[in-house]
Amino acid sequence: MRGDFISVVLLLAFAISGCAAQKNVFQHYDECAVENSSFAAMVACGKQRRTIYCQEHKSCSANGNAFVAYADSLVISVNRHEMSEAEAQRKWIEFRTAQLNAQRQLAVESAGAAAASGPRTCVQSGTVVNCY
Repeated sequence: MRGDFISVVLLLAFAISGCAAQKNVFQHYDECAVENSSFAAMVACGKQRRTIYCQEHKSCSANGNAFVAYADSLVISVNRHEMSEAEAQRKWIEFRTAQLNAQRQLAVESAGAAAASGPRTCVQSGTVVNCY
């Protein structure tokens, strides 16, 4: 029974992360953070990579668009000297951490609800998983 619960948690975490075929908005920025020491350059790179990804896959979420807008607003604040680049980086990390924690909490709550609803059978077909 505990193994079933862990399987459900992992399955939900996989689904929430957007499955293997979809890239989470933060992944674009994380890749760019490795390549750029400047916060503004990282944001520009992440936004550009996500835009290209969205055009190629013809799908990007409104939630992801909000993340991009938040990152852009931090860069604008830095450019206006309303905050330092270090402060913008801290705010970005806090924001990113809060979003990831919310996703994890949702996965745990969903897994608990799924485990309480009784046994399920899940069938995977390609990147799609259907549970009955």
